[in-house]
Amino acid sequence: MVNTLVNTFLSDKKEEIGSLFSIKCNFIKFSDYEVKTLPELQWPLKGGKPLIKKNVEIIAGVPPVVLNKNPPLIDGYPLDVIHEVTFQKDIFFEVMALTKNVDVIAGFNEQAEQAISTEDILALCRKYGINTKVDGPIWMQHRIHGFELMKFKYSLFALHWRFAVYMAVCYEDYELMRELVPLTAQSDEQILASAKEWLTQFSGSAINVSLCSTSNGFGFEINTTHIISACDVFLSLMIASGDGKNIKICPNCHRVFFGHGNKKYCDNCNRKTVWSRKKREEEKQENGGNV
Repeated sequence: MVNTLVNTFLSDKKEEIGSLFSIKCNFIKFSDYEVKTLPELQWPLKGGKPLIKKNVEIIAGVPPVVLNKNPPLIDGYPLDVIHEVTFQKDIFFEVMALTKNVDVIAGFNEQAEQAISTEDILALCRKYGINTKVDGPIWMQHRIHGFELMKFKYSLFALHWRFAVYMAVCYEDYELMRELVPLTAQSDEQILASAKEWLTQFSGSAINVSLCSTSNGFGFEINTTHIISACDVFLSLMIASGDGKNIKICPNCHRVFFGHGNKKYCDNCNRKTVWSRKKREEEKQENGGNV
């Protein structure tokens, strides 16, 4: 009887659980970011020779302007460059937009890598900063704060993959689940159960949650130093709260957005804007390319 009451209580509070959590991101924000090619990069392996990669492309942080002559340091970084961000759903959709042209069913291949714009990744870094300690060997061998570009693109692909599986589960699209997840199950019920299990197994690294005090009372705070980890945590909270039916894909720009009711287009492509663009294009064609 006690277990039943507890489960009922949690079910009633399911939609509120997500609002109890806040995600704090502590990034290192440099004055700029650029693409560099390292002639060689070695990755240490336990009990064997290091893995050696040639001509490795990285995103490197351009040294920041330090405001104080002798600034206090946090983990070796000047306090001036610590950039704290409170994660919101708009950031999640902004990151997801980087993968809008990726065919997740085809897997992570050369086409998928090219479909994710390097310039968009640079813009993301310039806006939010990055944790430049992600790839320790780059700093240890080359004294550059940065991360391997292809690994970051794969992290984006993996996030997109997990999101696609969740949406398939949310809308009970069994054919899509079969294509996205390696399943041996046959019945729809077994496929759904296997896909849900897959979502829990590929939920990213473990997180640390602490109790915090907010203006609205007490809540839970999750701290992360990597924007992909923050997105993965947000997706997990979204899965737990069952809020997926409000997530949509804009038919005009193919970006993912959050919209209630009958909203069809994202804010950048609302119905009036799409109609105006089509009308201008039709007028342009009628006038032989001149408006």
